[in-house]
Amino acid sequence: MARLGTARVHDREGFQRGFRSLALRRITRITFAFKMPDGILCSACDISEAQPGFFQVRTLEVNQSDKVGHLRRPGGPHLPSNSMRIVSIGDGDRSLPTLVCLPGAMCSPAVFAEAARLSGLRALALAWLEDDGPFSLQAIAGRVLQSVANEPRIVLVGHSLGTPLAVLAAVQDMQRDDPCVCGLVLSNSGANTRGHGDADAIVRRIEADWGVEFWEAFLARCFMHLPEEPLLHEVRSYPSRVRKEAVVAAIRSQMETDLTPLLGRFGSLPAAIVHGRSDVARTLAHAQQLAAGMPHATLHVLDTGHTSCAEDPAAFAAIMRGIAERAESTKT
Repeated sequence: MARLGTARVHDREGFQRGFRSLALRRITRITFAFKMPDGILCSACDISEAQPGFFQVRTLEVNQSDKVGHLRRPGGPHLPSNSMRIVSIGDGDRSLPTLVCLPGAMCSPAVFAEAARLSGLRALALAWLEDDGPFSLQAIAGRVLQSVANEPRIVLVGHSLGTPLAVLAAVQDMQRDDPCVCGLVLSNSGANTRGHGDADAIVRRIEADWGVEFWEAFLARCFMHLPEEPLLHEVRSYPSRVRKEAVVAAIRSQMETDLTPLLGRFGSLPAAIVHGRSDVARTLAHAQQLAAGMPHATLHVLDTGHTSCAEDPAAFAAIMRGIAERAESTKT
């Protein structure tokens, strides 16, 4: 069954650029799921611009929503309305644990893509800020584990606010009958927000000045040197895809969270702490505190700013692979 519909695309240039990229790579058919205005979930095949910013979509495998708050993926299982978007960023060695990458607040999962590719490992990134919440760190950590429930062994990789999410998810995982977290890579963060002087100021500015000017200032704070295209376009446009209320809730929850009492629980779990020498958001002392609290953690200081995974992807890839290999060698 096929039907025509019209979808509003806010990032018109990015949308067009994506399809040009597919054409250059000789990919002639794509499938993705999206919700039409009438509640029908479609997998799209033919797309043409009906008018500026609007794209006409000819669809196949149309499915009506079968429950309030639930949709059926074409040919797949139910998709809860608060499902966490999972981005595949590496399809490498499946004999080692899968990397599960958690970006910082307002930060695209794409910041991990090059490092994941260079690691040679299978890797997923979770867009944890895009679902319906709630956005306390404990609640997000629980949804992280639910999202990767079918993965037998994973290394959690946290960047910035993704670091406390990784730690809390690992602690929750310990309480399960069949735990899957076998390693941690924690970057550009700390056990708490003490000494992270701009957390309150960021929340106030998000509430008062949410928009392009703030997003640009935030981007500049995250990188020692801005990334090249196409990653620059992705990280620059990403904040427009999330709700400021979700961002505020997550940051406020981080301000109330102290991981220090939890760090000693990890015993022999392989872990790496990564800090950027030019990180303006976090200090070396934050990284040292994390490393000191975890019995088998190693500390790595890279010549980067606040987004080490994207600024030195080769070094970050080697760290991730090292933890995956350590986890595999200690498997019982």
